[in-house]
Amino acid sequence: MVRYMPQDLKIAVAHMKTRMLSRRFNNEKMSIAVSEAKRKRASLLIVSPLLSVEDIVDYYPQTRLKAVLKSYAERMPTPALDNIITKAIEENLYISIGGLLERAGPKLFMIGLVVTPNGRIEAKYRKIMISLKEAGVGISPGRSIALARINGIKVGLLLDDDIVAPELSRHLKLMGAKMIIYMLRKKNFNSMVLRSLAIARAVETELPV
Repeated sequence: MVRYMPQDLKIAVAHMKTRMLSRRFNNEKMSIAVSEAKRKRASLLIVSPLLSVEDIVDYYPQTRLKAVLKSYAERMPTPALDNIITKAIEENLYISIGGLLERAGPKLFMIGLVVTPNGRIEAKYRKIMISLKEAGVGISPGRSIALARINGIKVGLLLDDDIVAPELSRHLKLMGAKMIIYMLRKKNFNSMVLRSLAIARAVETELPV
């Protein structure tokens, strides 16, 4: 799906079926999405989260969860981003991607990133509104919002449950955001509830969401 935004920012949105903790498979899906976005002459590709801790919580025994997450989490920047960075450079494309697991000292964070066409990480956002399940397996909440500049446009980044907190999108608006990207897994929300929340955030901020 492609939409036109102010100042000719053409956006491609990729909803990908991923495999839990499988970087190789997910990178292959990412490469296909990037090629399709470039074919349609998009400037920005927004990718659905590659990882959902909620899925892992439901899949792995409670006794193994923390160990699995710690072994998968990496410090940023990480070699796991190499394929995304390479594709951004090759296709001259901004890529916004969520569902990455970051290790920072003893803490774990769910994060979203924007990678620029020159391979630089333009912005990193640590999810603030973590779920009870995420907190229960050792995920920590972030403490600050993040803005990325994409083709000269200030864009706010938020993840998953952040959509239920109107103060976060309002804060982004006050910081100068002209658009807000929510990177989330639709299956974590009822479709009608999600649609209502997205409309509410757009109306409250008077921004594209």
